Amino acid sequence: MFEKHPERLNRLIDDLLSDVQEESGAETVSDFGRLWRDYVRGHAGLALLLFAVMAMWGPLPLILPLLGQYNVDHVMMVTDYPAGIPETMWEAQTRKLWFVAVAGAGVFALFTAFHLIHGWVSIKLAQCIIYRMREQLHKKLQALHVGFDDSAVGGAGS
Repeated sequence: MFEKHPERLNRLIDDLLSDVQEESGAETVSDFGRLWRDYVRGHAGLALLLFAVMAMWGPLPLILPLLGQYNVDHVMMVTDYPAGIPETMWEAQTRKLWFVAVAGAGVFALFTAFHLIHGWVSIKLAQCIIYRMREQLHKKLQALHVGFDDSAVGGAGS
């Protein structure tokens, strides 16, 4: 096969030994289009739920530094009272400290809940997509005629 076309052999060796694969990007766009059209579109609700959960889950840890700043500025009042909070303000400050503690625990609880929902929805969506791929593969394999295995070239014994 390669005796007649040595340039094909040289091109094949160059492609195999090259470090860089060139792609135009059109293949990637068409692959994403096919992924959406054939697999995800039927489960668009799950995909949108997944993106919504990720959008809410991502910024949750950013609330903790804000609570810390509130704690320093409004509860401990480090800049207003360097020597410490006066005794007359202890009750009000204790309520604010409890607010900060409960709000921090709430943020952790929300983060954990969104993490669990994200995991469940991701797994469910992946299972639906994989099931669809397996279903399509099964249909294609069942459509092959019985003599295909005998006529197709393959394996070391041929």
